[in-house]
Amino acid sequence: MPQTALVIIDVQTAMFNPAAPVHNASHLLRTLHTLIQQARTHNLPLIYIQHNHPTGRRLEPGTLGWEIHTAIAPQPHDLIIQKHWQ
Repeated sequence: MPQTALVIIDVQTAMFNPAAPVHNASHLLRTLHTLIQQARTHNLPLIYIQHNHPTGRRLEPGTLGWEIHTAIAPQPHDLIIQKHWQ
């Protein structure tokens, strides 16, 4: 079992809303994409942490904003862990 993994936390579509974007959003996505490619090349596990808000909030499960950003989308064999905020 590998002792190294790449963990990606809360990189969801709603976080890249042009009205209130993440600082250096394009640079962040490019950097994460590069890191993901390197992890896949070295057969390292990728773990995505996906934040869940209650109903009606921007990270409500099942909404477009809740989805992991398409630029760094997980593959079927990647682990996705849901975290909840109350």
